Amino acid sequence: MTVEEMIRKYRMALTTQNGEPAVMVRNVPKNKAAADALKKQVMPLKPQIIAELQRQEAEAAAEALRREAEEQTQIDGLKNGSILFKPRYRDGEYLQGYTVTLLEEKLLREIELGSEVRGWGWYINPIEIIKLGTEFTYEQAKEYTRPEREKKEREKAEKAATRQALFDKAKKTGQPVKIRSWHTDCGTPGEDCSMDIHTEWAMPDGSVKHEWQHTW
Repeated sequence: MTVEEMIRKYRMALTTQNGEPAVMVRNVPKNKAAADALKKQVMPLKPQIIAELQRQEAEAAAEALRREAEEQTQIDGLKNGSILFKPRYRDGEYLQGYTVTLLEEKLLREIELGSEVRGWGWYINPIEIIKLGTEFTYEQAKEYTRPEREKKEREKAEKAATRQALFDKAKKTGQPVKIRSWHTDCGTPGEDCSMDIHTEWAMPDGSVKHEWQHTW
Protein backbone atom coordinates (compact mmCIF):
# COMPACT_ATOMS: atom_id res chain seq x y z
CA MET A 1 0.00 0.00 0.00
CA THR A 2 1.42 3.37 -1.00
CA VAL A 3 1.50 6.36 1.33
CA GLU A 4 -1.24 8.04 -0.74
CA GLU A 5 -3.45 4.94 -0.53
CA MET A 6 -2.85 4.71 3.21
CA ILE A 7 -3.86 8.35 3.69
CA ARG A 8 -7.11 7.82 1.78
CA LYS A 9 -7.98 4.49 3.41
CA TYR A 10 -7.43 5.64 6.99
CA ARG A 11 -8.50 9.24 6.39
CA MET A 12 -5.28 10.73 7.71
CA ALA A 13 -4.82 14.43 8.29
CA LEU A 14 -2.17 16.79 9.59
CA THR A 15 -2.19 17.90 13.20
CA THR A 16 0.40 19.07 15.72
CA GLN A 17 1.82 17.42 18.81
CA ASN A 18 4.11 19.32 21.16
CA GLY A 19 4.48 21.96 18.47
CA GLU A 20 5.61 19.46 15.84
CA PRO A 21 3.74 18.10 12.78
CA ALA A 22 1.88 14.89 13.54
CA VAL A 23 -0.54 12.52 11.85
CA MET A 24 -4.17 12.17 12.88
CA VAL A 25 -5.82 8.89 11.85
CA ARG A 26 -9.60 9.29 11.62
CA ASN A 27 -10.45 5.78 10.46
CA VAL A 28 -8.78 3.69 13.16
CA PRO A 29 -9.69 -0.03 13.13
CA LYS A 30 -11.97 -0.93 16.03
CA ASN A 31 -10.15 -4.19 16.61
CA LYS A 32 -7.25 -3.52 19.01
CA ALA A 33 -4.92 -5.93 17.27
CA ALA A 34 -5.61 -4.31 13.91
CA ALA A 35 -5.16 -0.84 15.40
CA ASP A 36 -1.82 -1.83 16.93
CA ALA A 37 -0.73 -3.31 13.62
CA LEU A 38 -1.66 -0.09 11.82
CA LYS A 39 0.34 1.95 14.33
CA LYS A 40 3.41 -0.21 13.72
CA GLN A 41 2.92 0.27 9.98
CA VAL A 42 2.46 4.04 10.23
CA MET A 43 5.29 4.97 12.60
CA PRO A 44 8.22 4.19 10.22
CA LEU A 45 6.40 6.01 7.41
CA LYS A 46 5.46 9.03 9.51
CA PRO A 47 7.92 11.46 7.81
CA GLN A 48 6.71 10.42 4.34
CA ILE A 49 3.06 10.63 5.40
CA ILE A 50 3.56 14.11 6.86
CA ALA A 51 5.38 15.25 3.73
CA GLU A 52 2.57 13.96 1.51
CA LEU A 53 -0.12 15.54 3.67
CA GLN A 54 1.75 18.86 3.55
CA ARG A 55 2.03 18.55 -0.21
CA GLN A 56 -1.70 17.86 -0.51
CA GLU A 57 -2.55 20.81 1.74
CA ALA A 58 -0.32 23.14 -0.30
CA GLU A 59 -1.89 21.86 -3.52
CA ALA A 60 -5.40 22.39 -2.13
CA ALA A 61 -4.50 25.91 -0.96
CA ALA A 62 -3.09 26.77 -4.39
CA GLU A 63 -6.21 25.44 -6.08
CA ALA A 64 -8.42 27.47 -3.75
CA LEU A 65 -6.44 30.63 -4.61
CA ARG A 66 -6.74 29.82 -8.31
CA ARG A 67 -10.53 29.39 -8.05
CA GLU A 68 -10.82 32.57 -5.99
CA ALA A 69 -8.85 34.54 -8.59
CA GLU A 70 -10.94 33.04 -11.40
CA GLU A 71 -14.14 33.93 -9.58
CA GLN A 72 -12.95 37.50 -9.00
CA THR A 73 -12.07 37.82 -12.70
CA GLN A 74 -15.61 36.74 -13.61
CA ILE A 75 -17.13 39.13 -11.07
CA ASP A 76 -15.03 41.98 -12.42
CA GLY A 77 -16.09 41.06 -15.95
CA LEU A 78 -19.76 41.04 -14.99
CA LYS A 79 -19.42 44.39 -13.24
CA ASN A 80 -17.54 46.14 -16.03
CA GLY A 81 -19.81 44.76 -18.73
CA SER A 82 -17.27 42.63 -20.56
CA ILE A 83 -19.28 39.58 -19.45
CA LEU A 84 -23.06 39.68 -19.89
CA PHE A 85 -25.66 38.28 -17.55
CA LYS A 86 -27.39 35.42 -19.35
CA PRO A 87 -30.32 34.06 -17.29
CA ARG A 88 -31.46 30.57 -18.28
CA TYR A 89 -35.15 29.84 -18.80
CA ARG A 90 -36.70 27.15 -16.64
CA ASP A 91 -40.17 25.70 -17.07
CA GLY A 92 -41.32 24.15 -13.79
CA GLU A 93 -44.52 22.34 -12.97
CA TYR A 94 -46.08 25.34 -11.22
CA LEU A 95 -43.68 28.15 -12.05
CA GLN A 96 -41.87 29.50 -15.06
CA GLY A 97 -38.99 31.91 -15.00
CA TYR A 98 -35.25 32.42 -15.22
CA THR A 99 -32.37 31.38 -13.02
CA VAL A 100 -28.73 32.48 -12.94
CA THR A 101 -25.34 31.18 -11.83
CA LEU A 102 -24.18 31.62 -8.23
CA LEU A 103 -21.82 34.42 -9.27
CA GLU A 104 -24.57 36.23 -11.14
CA GLU A 105 -26.86 35.73 -8.15
CA LYS A 106 -24.29 37.31 -5.84
CA LEU A 107 -24.32 40.54 -7.84
CA LEU A 108 -28.05 40.58 -8.58
CA ARG A 109 -28.83 40.17 -4.88
CA GLU A 110 -26.90 43.38 -4.19
CA ILE A 111 -29.07 45.39 -6.59
CA GLU A 112 -32.27 43.51 -5.70
CA LEU A 113 -33.06 42.03 -9.08
CA GLY A 114 -34.82 38.70 -8.56
CA SER A 115 -35.74 36.75 -5.45
CA GLU A 116 -35.06 33.50 -3.64
CA VAL A 117 -37.46 30.70 -4.57
CA ARG A 118 -37.22 27.37 -2.79
CA GLY A 119 -36.23 24.63 -5.19
CA TRP A 120 -35.23 27.14 -7.85
CA GLY A 121 -32.46 29.22 -6.32
CA TRP A 122 -32.33 32.81 -7.52
CA TYR A 123 -35.47 33.42 -9.58
CA ILE A 124 -36.04 36.21 -12.09
CA ASN A 125 -39.60 36.86 -13.23
CA PRO A 126 -40.16 36.65 -17.00
CA ILE A 127 -41.59 40.19 -16.86
CA GLU A 128 -38.18 41.47 -15.79
CA ILE A 129 -36.54 39.62 -18.69
CA ILE A 130 -39.03 41.14 -21.13
CA LYS A 131 -37.93 44.58 -19.94
CA LEU A 132 -34.20 43.86 -19.68
CA GLY A 133 -33.68 41.23 -22.37
CA THR A 134 -32.24 37.73 -22.15
CA GLU A 135 -28.76 39.23 -22.03
CA PHE A 136 -27.88 42.41 -20.15
CA THR A 137 -25.06 44.20 -18.38
CA TYR A 138 -24.68 44.85 -14.67
CA GLU A 139 -25.16 48.59 -15.20
CA GLN A 140 -28.38 48.00 -17.13
CA ALA A 141 -29.73 45.81 -14.34
CA LYS A 142 -28.55 48.31 -11.72
CA GLU A 143 -30.27 51.19 -13.49
CA TYR A 144 -33.45 49.14 -13.93
CA THR A 145 -33.72 48.42 -10.18
CA ARG A 146 -32.53 51.87 -9.06
CA PRO A 147 -36.00 53.53 -8.73
CA GLU A 148 -37.35 50.73 -6.53
CA ARG A 149 -34.19 50.62 -4.42
CA GLU A 150 -34.27 54.39 -3.91
CA LYS A 151 -37.95 54.17 -2.97
CA LYS A 152 -37.16 51.54 -0.32
CA GLU A 153 -34.34 53.68 1.05
CA ARG A 154 -36.67 56.69 1.34
CA GLU A 155 -39.31 54.61 3.09
CA LYS A 156 -36.68 53.20 5.44
CA ALA A 157 -35.39 56.69 6.26
CA GLU A 158 -38.92 58.00 6.79
CA LYS A 159 -39.77 55.09 9.07
CA ALA A 160 -36.59 55.67 11.10
CA ALA A 161 -37.36 59.40 11.38
CA THR A 162 -40.92 58.71 12.51
CA ARG A 163 -39.70 56.24 15.12
CA GLN A 164 -37.02 58.67 16.34
CA ALA A 165 -39.67 61.40 16.69
CA LEU A 166 -41.58 59.15 19.11
CA PHE A 167 -38.49 58.69 21.27
CA ASP A 168 -37.82 62.44 21.15
CA LYS A 169 -41.38 63.06 22.35
CA ALA A 170 -41.03 60.50 25.15
CA LYS A 171 -37.79 62.13 26.29
CA LYS A 172 -39.31 65.62 26.16
CA THR A 173 -42.53 64.75 28.02
CA GLY A 174 -41.06 62.15 30.35
CA GLN A 175 -43.90 59.80 29.41
CA PRO A 176 -44.00 56.58 27.37
CA VAL A 177 -45.16 57.01 23.77
CA LYS A 178 -46.80 54.16 21.89
CA ILE A 179 -44.85 53.01 18.85
CA ARG A 180 -47.24 50.33 17.62
CA SER A 181 -49.53 47.50 18.73
CA TRP A 182 -50.59 44.22 17.14
CA HIS A 183 -52.32 40.95 17.98
CA THR A 184 -50.39 37.79 18.90
CA ASP A 185 -51.19 34.35 20.25
CA CYS A 186 -51.63 34.28 24.02
CA GLY A 187 -48.25 33.93 25.67
CA THR A 188 -49.44 32.72 29.09
CA PRO A 189 -49.92 28.93 29.36
CA GLY A 190 -53.27 27.98 30.89
CA GLU A 191 -54.72 31.45 30.51
CA ASP A 192 -58.29 31.53 29.13
CA CYS A 193 -57.36 34.07 26.51
CA SER A 194 -58.05 34.12 22.79
CA MET A 195 -55.12 36.39 21.94
CA ASP A 196 -52.83 39.09 23.36
CA ILE A 197 -52.49 42.71 22.32
CA HIS A 198 -48.75 43.33 22.09
CA THR A 199 -47.80 47.00 22.49
CA GLU A 200 -44.39 48.53 21.96
CA TRP A 201 -43.57 51.77 23.81
CA ALA A 202 -40.82 54.35 23.36
CA MET A 203 -39.49 55.15 26.83
CA PRO A 204 -38.02 58.49 28.01
CA ASP A 205 -34.62 56.86 28.59
CA GLY A 206 -34.45 55.69 24.98
CA SER A 207 -35.30 52.06 25.69
CA VAL A 208 -38.22 50.06 24.29
CA LYS A 209 -40.86 48.56 26.56
CA HIS A 210 -43.12 45.68 25.52
CA GLU A 211 -46.53 45.04 27.08
CA TRP A 212 -48.98 42.20 26.52
CA GLN A 213 -52.69 42.54 27.33
CA HIS A 214 -54.98 39.51 27.39
CA THR A 215 -58.27 39.53 25.53
CA TRP A 216 -61.34 37.38 26.22
